[in-house]
Amino acid sequence: MPTLAIIDPQFTMTAPPKITAATGLDALTHAVEAYTSKKAFSLTDVSAVSAVKRIMKYLPIAYQNGYDAKAREEMSLAALEAGFCIN
Repeated sequence: MPTLAIIDPQFTMTAPPKITAATGLDALTHAVEAYTSKKAFSLTDVSAVSAVKRIMKYLPIAYQNGYDAKAREEMSLAALEAGFCIN
């Protein structure tokens, strides 16, 4: 496990659409897996649902326009939420 993670959407702005889609779907998978886990509990459920909602709203936008700062920020938050609850 890392001791530090830097979540900066600016680093994602130049990611090609294919990478944006792949990493977004990976975060979605983490969120759904965490939500459906037998070890899930209320805190992980809240984070997982929040991540799914963000991804469903902002992944298509980030895919279409990689330079959309709001979409990249929301996707970064969604990936962070999904990562927290999957762990």
